[in-house]
Amino acid sequence: MSDALGLPRVRHVPAWMAGLLFGFPMVEALCASVRINNESIKRELRWKPRYGTFDEGLPKTLPGLQA
Repeated sequence: MSDALGLPRVRHVPAWMAGLLFGFPMVEALCASVRINNESIKRELRWKPRYGTFDEGLPKTLPGLQA
């Protein structure tokens, strides 16, 4: 996301250190995978995503979110 915004990359902070600062439940929630599979939606509803990949769609979507 920082690349798409033209900002410097965010540095990595170990999860255990972030847990000490923000609480382990918060860090666990932020690090949890939210991947989904949209194959059944594409097949059953004949839906096609606007952008083929996250990397393709993010730079085109961010300007609308910043407005």
